Amino acid sequence: MSKLLASPVAALASFAAVLLLGLGLYGWGRHDGRALEEGRAAALVAEANRKADRAEAKAEQISEDISRDYQEKLDAIRNSPIPVRVVRLCVPASSEQVRTVSDAGAIPSTVRPEPVSGAPGPDIGERLYAIADEADQCSIQRDALIDWIKAQSRASVQ
Repeated sequence: MSKLLASPVAALASFAAVLLLGLGLYGWGRHDGRALEEGRAAALVAEANRKADRAEAKAEQISEDISRDYQEKLDAIRNSPIPVRVVRLCVPASSEQVRTVSDAGAIPSTVRPEPVSGAPGPDIGERLYAIADEADQCSIQRDALIDWIKAQSRASVQ
């Protein structure tokens, strides 16, 4: 080894080899560090994607559950028979309509509505029950929407 270091060319070559080896190790370490950082970044992106996929799947599941429940309730309302009964309103004794505040402005205290004759008017039962059925459907829809919003907000908090 002393003969190798005695020659200036050999010493210079040894020094260059050690220098290149050091630079190679330094560069490999930096490259490995970059690769490690890139690997960590890729892992974080993959984890974020998995979380986003889970959140999307959970939101979809919530929507399906609420929609299924809504459809079941709506079908139950639609399939239940509407108890249409005859509903008749009594009409005033004369053929004229009773004046209201919007018709005649302010009604003087001396003007009284005409008495009711007791004769039944046209049957409004079918229309009345259809309106009530539609109101029930709107109520079910509103409740389903409220449940969906609550479920989505609980899922986003977790």
